[in-house]
Amino acid sequence: MIAHASKWLDPRPLIVLTMIVLLVCIVLMVTIDKPAAFFIDRTMSAAGVQFWRDVSRLGKADTHLVILVVLYLGGRALFLWTAPLGIARWYAHLARIGLFGLASYALSGAVVQILKNILGRYRPKHLIQDGVYGFSPFSPDWSFNSFPSGHSQSAFTIACVLSLVFPRATWFFLTLAATIAFSRVLNGAHFPSDIIFGSYVGIVSVLLVRRHWFPEIGSAPVNPACYAG
Repeated sequence: MIAHASKWLDPRPLIVLTMIVLLVCIVLMVTIDKPAAFFIDRTMSAAGVQFWRDVSRLGKADTHLVILVVLYLGGRALFLWTAPLGIARWYAHLARIGLFGLASYALSGAVVQILKNILGRYRPKHLIQDGVYGFSPFSPDWSFNSFPSGHSQSAFTIACVLSLVFPRATWFFLTLAATIAFSRVLNGAHFPSDIIFGSYVGIVSVLLVRRHWFPEIGSAPVNPACYAG
């Protein structure tokens, strides 16, 4: 499913799709974000907030990046160690998967951090505590960087990478990523529009990186038996 979305990556469809997603986010900012934040603040128990905070930790990029670095460096080392055996090609493919994931994170993370710092959106806590809602562009305060959600970007980046490598588990990975993204709203860290655009950046970044630099990801087999001999 992820691999078949490449038709949206041509410049015109991608611009149109991005504008549609931005329009949806703007509509949510005007209609849903504030009521959702107040509703969650009124109804979510302290235990519930803590539970969703724990869930959201699965979206932190640190662990994902460590795994991808180990995969890349380990794959490269084993490739050099086992060459010219057939299995060396499998290790080389693992290294490419790791590098693909790192490149996807680099692109999606850069886009999200740039937007966060430029837009400077107040987090929900400012609305709840001070009644402040909106943007403070170019603010260095971390609590003014709500849009887009970095956890959502991270969760969907790794989910799409894994979906391309293990396509049969696509729905599992995407469901887990969506749960992590939604947890950021339920624990009061983000508004709904934040997680939608963060998720979108993660998905598109993976597809763009694959299209331009790693076209074999998703088509080359991951089973080591295919490389033996």
